[in-house]
Amino acid sequence: MSAVVLRDEEPIYSEPSAKSPRRGTAIRAARLPLFGARLGPGCAKRWLFVGPNAWICEDGATPSSQPPLALDAPVEATPLGLPHRYFFVSKEGSFGYR
Repeated sequence: MSAVVLRDEEPIYSEPSAKSPRRGTAIRAARLPLFGARLGPGCAKRWLFVGPNAWICEDGATPSSQPPLALDAPVEATPLGLPHRYFFVSKEGSFGYR
């Protein structure tokens, strides 16, 4: 079983709550290992348990019968030829987020 991420930059939290500390971000179409699910605040559906202290809201991911991606799975390059999108912030900070 896996959880397939449906949106770009989907947040992963350290507990099944949108108010818990953010643990990371998942890229769209990633297949994360799925260990369990439970209801919790800040998610209309269930929170999916995808790793140690790692929960993703089912609003942005869906359970799948496919296996999770292997850790050494190849990463497709972006249009710029890099494996990820990169952003830079000046010492004045950032003016906003999408």
